[in-house]
Amino acid sequence: MPIAQAEDDRVAVGKILARPGISDALRAAASKALDGTAADVRYFLEVGQYEVDA
Repeated sequence: MPIAQAEDDRVAVGKILARPGISDALRAAASKALDGTAADVRYFLEVGQYEVDA
């Protein structure tokens, strides 16, 4: 994955974390993704964020 894409993904997760009123579960999942690899962040954006509050 190109470095620019990985950084864009991290910014996107940061924007999710900045939303008012997100659930504790979504906040935890986003934080966990940011602590992981670029692939973890990408997975969270594509799939994980939708699974958390489903």
